[in-house]
Amino acid sequence: MKKFAGVAQKVKTDVIGLDVHKDVIVFSHLDAQGDELHAGELPSEAQKVIEAVHGLRDGRPVHVTLEASGGMLWLYDVLVAEFGEEFVHVVHPRFIRAIAQSPDKNDANDAYWLAHYTHEGRLRESWMPRGAVRELRIAIRGRHEAVRQRTRATLLLKSQLRQMGVKLPGVRMDGDAVQAKVRELGATIPGMRGLALRVLLRRFEAAARDVETWDEAIATLCADMPEVKKVQEHIPGVGKTLAAVIVAESGPVARFSTPKAYGKYTGMTPSDRSSGGRTIHGAMTRHGSPLLRWALLQAVMACLRGSREMGSGPRGAVARWVDAKERRTGSRMKVRVAAARKLANSIWWLFHQPEQFSASKSFTPAGT
Repeated sequence: MKKFAGVAQKVKTDVIGLDVHKDVIVFSHLDAQGDELHAGELPSEAQKVIEAVHGLRDGRPVHVTLEASGGMLWLYDVLVAEFGEEFVHVVHPRFIRAIAQSPDKNDANDAYWLAHYTHEGRLRESWMPRGAVRELRIAIRGRHEAVRQRTRATLLLKSQLRQMGVKLPGVRMDGDAVQAKVRELGATIPGMRGLALRVLLRRFEAAARDVETWDEAIATLCADMPEVKKVQEHIPGVGKTLAAVIVAESGPVARFSTPKAYGKYTGMTPSDRSSGGRTIHGAMTRHGSPLLRWALLQAVMACLRGSREMGSGPRGAVARWVDAKERRTGSRMKVRVAAARKLANSIWWLFHQPEQFSASKSFTPAGT
């Protein structure tokens, strides 16, 4: 099944659509002419699904399509191992209007439309991470959640201390002196206030340990992934953590045919509606990974920290471009999003033409 621009071409063999749920999987089986031969339900068990698909295909080649959801990854792995990655497809529900906007939405119809879109060659496939990229993505998202919990515990602790009129000896909760002070207060202050301090400090320490654990796992994974080091070394404002996030959330950048395609994947391109010669450009689409957009914006912010006069290097070029645009347009956030989108373009060029790559090219005065 050949693909172009993320869209599968029409198949000329059997197709099975699977609507996956926790306890049951609803299927629809179409033949090479697009007629439905079988429909029904299966238990959500790997062996049962494999036996059913083999029975339906009856020795013929078959393509299987799943709708992206939180509980389908195990089945995707099972089907790829059994039939090969070329014959297993995943589609984001946003891109199947017949499902998302149907007035007759039910599991049987969902399974049918998954198979029908594949048969017609109208399927916009979602890329599924595998191997080291999937492992890194799990670690990155685990770290992100641990950091979120640590930040939440910090804010709650500071709230309790403000209500007590206590000032800490430092601004960061991970300092030894700060934690010692909070621990002392929790041990000496009676009642619920002291209990709150003890509980929140334990929560903070547990989250901080989780962050360290994830950092160690990420460092181990990245040691065998040269693309992470490549992004870190060549993209301005990107350190080891941001580089790992970009690689984990992007996957192989070489799979994108153009910088525009990668830009759309980041969700940082503006929405566009055109009709009757009138075009309206709206806010960015926000499709794709929020973590990827966060990493690109953090890279821009890193370039802006400190002096804007950083010589002719890439960081200075980004900072001066943002400054000039902000003065001209008066829009801070839009300009920084635009700079992040340019960084995404730079990442694409880094992996497609590394011998001619220069991150400063996108941020020259001519580009303003």
